[in-house]
Amino acid sequence: MTTEELSKFSFEGHTYVQHFSQIRRQLNTDPHEKDLQPMGTQAVKVALSTIRDNQLYTRPDGSQIRGRDLKKSIMDNIKKLSKIGEDRLTDRFFKDGELNVIEFAKFAEDELGSRGADKNLLEAIRSLYQSPSPILNSVSNMAWIESVMVSVINKHIVDVNLPGNAFYQRSVYGVEGMLSDDQFPTLNNGKPLQMINEEGSMDAVVSIDYFYNIIPKRYRYNFDKAKQWLIDNDIISGIKSYSNGEWSNAKANTISYRIPTQGISSVHALRFVDVVPVLRDTIILPKEFTKITGSDFDIDKLYLSSKNYKVTETKELDMLENDTYPKMYYTYQATDVFDESEEQYYQNNLVDDYLMLLKDAGSAVKKENPDADNELLLGRYVHYLHRSIDNDTSLVKGVLKEVEKDRIRKPVEPFVVGSLYTQSNLKDSFITGKFLIAPFALNLNSQILTQLYNVGFKTAPHGIMTALGAESLAMRNDRDGNSILSWLSAFINACVDVAKDPYILRLNVNKYTVNNTILLIRTGFGKDALYFTR
Repeated sequence: MTTEELSKFSFEGHTYVQHFSQIRRQLNTDPHEKDLQPMGTQAVKVALSTIRDNQLYTRPDGSQIRGRDLKKSIMDNIKKLSKIGEDRLTDRFFKDGELNVIEFAKFAEDELGSRGADKNLLEAIRSLYQSPSPILNSVSNMAWIESVMVSVINKHIVDVNLPGNAFYQRSVYGVEGMLSDDQFPTLNNGKPLQMINEEGSMDAVVSIDYFYNIIPKRYRYNFDKAKQWLIDNDIISGIKSYSNGEWSNAKANTISYRIPTQGISSVHALRFVDVVPVLRDTIILPKEFTKITGSDFDIDKLYLSSKNYKVTETKELDMLENDTYPKMYYTYQATDVFDESEEQYYQNNLVDDYLMLLKDAGSAVKKENPDADNELLLGRYVHYLHRSIDNDTSLVKGVLKEVEKDRIRKPVEPFVVGSLYTQSNLKDSFITGKFLIAPFALNLNSQILTQLYNVGFKTAPHGIMTALGAESLAMRNDRDGNSILSWLSAFINACVDVAKDPYILRLNVNKYTVNNTILLIRTGFGKDALYFTR
């Protein structure tokens, strides 16, 4: 409201100038911040935990690859991307093998100026323009410069940046299926979204803005044309235009994961079967997804990382049946094929490798018929990907139920809740639960790495680990066949549930026993680890 408009009111108002110089410091609450984002590092490692060295996996082109070769392919692609990022930074900050101080000064001033660095540091950076010799060791706080340099190195060398973003997870209830017999279907032509479709991935519906970066501008603001273009280019499922009911050959092209990525049930391969207009940054998933991932119906975010596409425009002067004069017609063809010299080539290879791990497509089994020339058949299997994250909790609760079968439960009197004794115990349980989350989360990450690289203790003739038969930290399952990663995930659930039910404390898992408990769990003792701790 202007001063002139305020003067029309009967009261005497005062106007103030509002400065927006600090508005950039506010957190961005809109999930759609950028078109590229680094894939979650924990999601990368959790997906790798499913690799079996001798198992056969099926590539998108139908060929097959052994688990050990797939692991090497993933690591090779990550190395290539890191090398490309390293070369990019070298070209930017170095010239003829020496640091380009002017370029570094421009970068540091731009980054630090937007982060509120102190005046002394900014003046030291600007002094490099007049005297390009590194004198930054004399500044008051080198931590600022180290921070921005570590950030840019991580962005270009460590992070795997893929097309994608954070999307709001919307419930499918009430929006799938037919509204009535005489009305159009709401989503996916009235068919329910499949948790496991015929290719082993999961059906999903996403808001059309997810594809805005590849949809041609001619179609971008016409929903029907934009959707049909995605179908015709096999990016989403649907009936192709100018065909006799031919269905598009859309395949899974996106990896979804929740943060925190607690287990393999938090990472999925998605095939988009439909898009919705108007809504931004929204994704709709099958009913089972809520149970499997342990999510709920509040504002949950799901992170997506997908393949790169490039669009080729073709112009053609033609005269169709209803045209009076020749017209220029435009066609746009999307492809996910890139040249080996391009960064997107290795990014797409990496996504394809992960999709092979995440699809429930089964393992290859040889026919017993000797005349079949070792023909391979694809059988189906369901691994831990499609188990609910809450099922892991039953491992710990199962032990608790057994050790407490003779426990006598006493009713809690109302006045006891407010007593100093009860409140002190509650505070202690909350503090203990908070403390235990970090060890279990870090060991979940460590367990995946020790599995990948077959890490274990050195064999010693009289060593205690050798005597216990607990030398390997690369085991996938415990003595009873339960996943070790599921045990660690169960403990994380128990720590999170401390406020509701501190059952982990009744198993005597606390800051004094947690290291022994984790060691025994990771070396395959399973429930015996809790019996020992208890």
